[in-house]
Amino acid sequence: MKYFIILPVLALLFSCGSNDGTYLQVEENNSTIDSLYLTALISDKLIAKIDARDQNSLLPLPVDSVSIGVIKKRGDRYNYHLTVLAPNTKTKLRVFSDSTYATDKLSDSLLNYISRSNNNFIGRHQPFIYSTSDMDSIVDLFEVLRNKRRTVIEKNKSRLSKAELELLHFQNEERINGFLLFFGRVVKRLSPDDSYFRFISTIDENTRWAKTLPDNILYKHEINYLRQHDSLTNIGSFINYIDEKTTNRDLFSFLKAVYLRDIIESPSYWEKHQKLFDTKELKHLADAEANNPYFAIFKRASTSYFVSGKGKKAFDFTAEKLDGTAIKLSDFKGKIVFIDTWATWCGTCLIQKPQALDLAEQYKDEPRVEVIFISVDSSREIWEKYLNRKGETESPNNFYIGEGMRSDYAQNYNIKSLPRYILIDAQGDIINGNILEPSESVVNIIENELQNM
Repeated sequence: MKYFIILPVLALLFSCGSNDGTYLQVEENNSTIDSLYLTALISDKLIAKIDARDQNSLLPLPVDSVSIGVIKKRGDRYNYHLTVLAPNTKTKLRVFSDSTYATDKLSDSLLNYISRSNNNFIGRHQPFIYSTSDMDSIVDLFEVLRNKRRTVIEKNKSRLSKAELELLHFQNEERINGFLLFFGRVVKRLSPDDSYFRFISTIDENTRWAKTLPDNILYKHEINYLRQHDSLTNIGSFINYIDEKTTNRDLFSFLKAVYLRDIIESPSYWEKHQKLFDTKELKHLADAEANNPYFAIFKRASTSYFVSGKGKKAFDFTAEKLDGTAIKLSDFKGKIVFIDTWATWCGTCLIQKPQALDLAEQYKDEPRVEVIFISVDSSREIWEKYLNRKGETESPNNFYIGEGMRSDYAQNYNIKSLPRYILIDAQGDIINGNILEPSESVVNIIENELQNM
């Protein structure tokens, strides 16, 4: 994604710069894009629809405090531009011939640099990160990136407002902490008492910027909760713990909504919690949170959960084989189907894939069971190259679904994060749409189903 920096004061860019209010203007469009959408970073709430062909009007934005927005095409999870939203500012947007886009603000340039350098750094050091047994060395490794970005921010501090400077430093720190928390909690499954997590003491759970990266605060709360309680017995006790640690009531309401949404949409990130979550609990929580000002964050996820849950008729998707042949879920009618939804960019998918391959091997001679692998990579070429590199091109159960996480398949099965494992019975009904991993418990369920067939 391109971004550019315009040095003159923003007010000089607009003839009506003396007026109060927050505005966005499309300065240039050299692409075929007609519309873009500005949404809130965390809630994905629509802030404004941008007419990319209108290069004259100022689009008013309802902004009353500093936050982060996302400019993107409808449904596009991969190509986007982050923008700092602040009261009484005016932003110009350029759309380039390759259909990328960028704003003219220095703060936006730095924010996107922080976001993308995180992923690039992880990609470059992935072999070391995923192979070393010295966990402290991983934390030390990320100090290099943290200090490098801190230097870049400080070099530009004279051209940033106080709020922008604080927000950028927060994003620098917490985007690194976010990966470290994911790696320790989800990938390595470390004990909450492990010294690796010493860095969480630096996370301020009541910072004014908490809403721009709330997951880190929730992860910190979980680690500290488990240090005190050994285990999690119910969802309500953890919500009460969040309440105790949060001084701002509005932030507490926000964190509750995000937490409940994430249990549904990112179950692998909240394994201990997801095991306590079922339809009955969800209905209870939905009723209890009906007056939460951020209920919409939770409601959309809960609606999808009911649609994709146990006992529901499985969506009859279409996927492609390597040779381009189309298959439908209904082609497996009369069989138990285990689906491994994955992508080549998903580290956890690749770590857990051998377990799914073992499952496929175990049932290769059982005609009533199919174990299939569905890639939701952003392009078919990436998927094909991976299979060729791994020597998996001969497997008959590798499939690809175009548009990946934006596809009807992902929408109907409420797939917001990977990996995602789904088990469907011989009648085409969902047995479990949120399996955490292809473990022995899956084998037990399949064996029970086979006995009843």
